Amino acid sequence: MSKLSDLWVQKAGFKQREIANEVGVNKPTISRELRRNRGQRGWRPKQGQKLRDKHIRQKAQA
Repeated sequence: MSKLSDLWVQKAGFKQREIANEVGVNKPTISRELRRNRGQRGWRPKQGQKLRDKHIRQKAQA
């Protein structure tokens, strides 16, 4: 799992801005991750990571 996934698990319920500051990325990065990589039951670390990896592979092929 990525550094982001681990942190989100630990910080469940924290605001996106707080997570972004802790991880060292911009808030839009957090928002985009949550929006793009969620399933029917919301964002979950393992599923989010798999969807993110799939997105990166598809982007590389384009």
